[in-house]
Amino acid sequence: MENSGKAVIVAALDGTFQRKSFGDILTLVPLCESVIKLTAVCNKCHGDAAFSHRLAQGNEGVEIYDALCRVCYNSHMNT
Repeated sequence: MENSGKAVIVAALDGTFQRKSFGDILTLVPLCESVIKLTAVCNKCHGDAAFSHRLAQGNEGVEIYDALCRVCYNSHMNT
């Protein structure tokens, strides 16, 4: 598509809450001219959050996640 003059924009998570690659999304990186990685807001310290933390698996398979920065993610994993 890009070679035919159309802009291609992909928005996706790049990692799971276990910090493993999310599906095949990372296979697109070598095909891109640029990659812009955005962050969320950490729900503990309000800094830039780049990681997801699964809080619970709710009813009917609905999972609940929290956005955490590296420091808060690591402190949670060590408790």
